[in-house]
Amino acid sequence: MLYGLGSGFLWAVQTVILSLVLAAGIFTQSSQAVFLAPVVGAFLNDAISGVWLLVFRKSYRPFRGSNVLTLLKSRQGKLLLLSGLCGGPLGMGAYVLSIRCVGVTDTAVISALYPVVGSILARLFLHEALSGKQMAGILMSAAGVIGMVGLPWGNSGHAVNYIPAFACALFWSLEAVLSSYGMKHGSIPFEAALQIRQGTSFLCYAVVFLPMLNAWSFTGHILSNRIILLLFLTALLETGSYLLYYKSISVTGPSKAMSMNITYIIWSILLSILIFKKLPTAYEALSIVILSAGVFMVIGFGRKNKGCEL
Repeated sequence: MLYGLGSGFLWAVQTVILSLVLAAGIFTQSSQAVFLAPVVGAFLNDAISGVWLLVFRKSYRPFRGSNVLTLLKSRQGKLLLLSGLCGGPLGMGAYVLSIRCVGVTDTAVISALYPVVGSILARLFLHEALSGKQMAGILMSAAGVIGMVGLPWGNSGHAVNYIPAFACALFWSLEAVLSSYGMKHGSIPFEAALQIRQGTSFLCYAVVFLPMLNAWSFTGHILSNRIILLLFLTALLETGSYLLYYKSISVTGPSKAMSMNITYIIWSILLSILIFKKLPTAYEALSIVILSAGVFMVIGFGRKNKGCEL
């Protein structure tokens, strides 16, 4: 339980700092910079996070035992490559495309349904046992998130415009399910699984997405700017969050891990109160209560998993 909640807390801290970084002049100096900022920011975050993780794995003795290149030769290692592809470039790419198609609010609402989608996939493919009360808690968690960011009112044109947002939720849920299978069934340590994830994400951004968006020049400007120092901090927080998230997936299964990880929204609001003195509205406060109740229902009514198949 603490792994998942800790993951959500660190992600919230990272999100608050990253939002300040992306509001810096170099990311807002032109329309092109505004467009490229989320993708380049995600690329640099994942790349630097991979370096941080490599340092941790080499310096922390319990993390030294697994050779990532050897693990990649196994079927489970290849599934973790696919997991990294889903969680990184595909998920983020769909997220950014969705923002362009339907806006930030609708994208946040639909993509936040990934714990519900992930729980269904975990039940189908991993045979993860979930009680009725747990499923109700997952749905309550999703309802709380939707309450905080608002409902999509369908003002964004044709229904096809919503496909990227639903694709994002699917990709993020697939990341959790595939990584759970690789770690549990394949006995791959969670820190090695994360190294595979970050490495896959980095390569896909570097080889496919940045050249496709002609973003390497802009990336070079970021690397030569002092703002890169703050990105080292956000990447460090991302690394800690992902380590706890992957540990939570390996211990509790993807459904519980996703439900606890999504509490980053609660932590973000609390941090906004402390840092920016921004109080939530009554509606947001009610949504926080609903989300919290849903999370505790998922945690409190757990049963042991019956197996792990795919």
